[in-house]
Amino acid sequence: MDKLAEEFPTRAVLIGFTKFRLLLSSAENAEQALAEGRKLLDGEQAQNLNLLNAIASEVVSPERKQPASAALQELALEAIRRADDQLEQKHPKIANTLARVLFCTGDVRAAVETERRAVSLAEKASAPEELVQELRQRLREYEDELSPAKPDAPNAE
Repeated sequence: MDKLAEEFPTRAVLIGFTKFRLLLSSAENAEQALAEGRKLLDGEQAQNLNLLNAIASEVVSPERKQPASAALQELALEAIRRADDQLEQKHPKIANTLARVLFCTGDVRAAVETERRAVSLAEKASAPEELVQELRQRLREYEDELSPAKPDAPNAE
């Protein structure tokens, strides 16, 4: 893939992201995935909102068989916070991804607050009802984790 990126420099970011995704698929490659993700975050497309969101989404994807390492989760958090800051905390899908990363890193209370923001932004923007419902469902999942009925609820007071 590195050779392809050299041969097709206009596609280097896409090839790099594909390499990142492939490396993420195996826990044995976590360090290599982290290095590739870091190259993407530090590269010329470091402000590309779609790339930042995609990096974070891949790390915390619900389809992952096992949670990503703490270092990869930190990378995801850095990427999605960068995107959220660029958009001045006003994009529902970015806020949703941020909430997912926060949830996966164990900061459930911040995940709930951020998902509430995502729902509110989507409602104010008259987003498609499917999206609003999806965000509300995710919010309920996060709120359930804070439920006092759960004796081991993270960040519960």
